[in-house]
Amino acid sequence: MKQCRLIPALPIALLTAPLIGAICLYPPFARVWASIAALPALRLLNAATMRLPFCLLEWGLITYCGLNLAAAARLCIRRRPRRALRLLGRRLARLSLLIVFAFAALWLPLYRAVETPEPVASGAQLVDSCEALIDALNEARPDFSVLPEDLPAKRISFPFWMRALGITGLFSFPTSEALISPELPNSAAPFVAVHEAMHAQGIAGEGLANIAAWEECMSRGGLYADSARLWALKYSMEAVCGVDPRACAQLQQRMHAHTFAAWREVGGGHRRGVDRRGAQAALSALGAGAAAGDYEILAVYLASRTAV
Repeated sequence: MKQCRLIPALPIALLTAPLIGAICLYPPFARVWASIAALPALRLLNAATMRLPFCLLEWGLITYCGLNLAAAARLCIRRRPRRALRLLGRRLARLSLLIVFAFAALWLPLYRAVETPEPVASGAQLVDSCEALIDALNEARPDFSVLPEDLPAKRISFPFWMRALGITGLFSFPTSEALISPELPNSAAPFVAVHEAMHAQGIAGEGLANIAAWEECMSRGGLYADSARLWALKYSMEAVCGVDPRACAQLQQRMHAHTFAAWREVGGGHRRGVDRRGAQAALSALGAGAAAGDYEILAVYLASRTAV
C-alpha cells in the first residue's frame, strides 16, 4: 500500500533531474522546449488565471493546506499522531517536488533560451541619464493619488508573505499570475505591474523584464511612463553612487521635492535587500544564473542610448 502511494511521485522525480540537466547543458534544447512547451503553457495559463478575481496561488495553497491539515486532524483524533505527521511530510514533499518540476518545465527554459545582453556605459553617460530622468520627472510632477484601472497585475490578498520575503511583486510561474503587493506605493505600482506582466510573455530574466517593462510603460505614457522613470532613476542612481558619491549627492540636489519624495518611495537611496540576493542564489543554483537578479541592466541600457 505504501509503495502505491509513492508511484504518482516517481515519474515526476525521474523526469525533473534529466530535464534540468538537458536545459542547463544544451541551450538548443532549452530554446526548443521554451517555444513548443513552456511559453505556450504559460500564456494559456495566464489567459485563464488572470481572469479570476482572486489570486489562485494564495487560495490554491490555502485550500491544499486546509485539506491536508483536516486529514491530519482526523488521524490525530483517532490517536494516530505519527501517521498524521508522516502524511503531512509526504504531501509536503510531493508539493515541493511538483513546484520544482513546474520550475524546470515552465520557467527555467525561458532563462536558458535567451542570452542576456551586456550593454556598456561610462560613468558620465550614467550621470547624463540620471539628469535626463530627473529633469523629466521634475517637469511632469506626476500625481499618483489615482492609479490607472488597467494595471496588468493582481493585488494579493495576504501581503504578509511578500513582506516576509522582502518583495513587492512576483510572477507565479505555477499559476502564470502577475502579482503585486497592496502595500506597494502608488508611485511604484505601474512599473512593477508591467514588469511582472512581462514575465508572462516569456521574458524570464529580471534585467530583460525591466527593459521590456520600460519600453511598454513609455509606450503607454502617463503614470506608467512616470513610474518607469522613477524605477530607472533608482537603478541609475545606485550605479552612480557606487562609483562617484559626490556626483550622486549633486544629482539628489537636482531633484525637486516631489521627485525626491517619489524616488525615495520606490526605494531610491536604500541598499539592495538581502532577501533578493538570497532568492537570486536559490534560482541560480537551479540553473537560472545571473539573470535571476540582474535588475540593474536597465540603468546601463538607458545610459548607453542617445536619448531617454
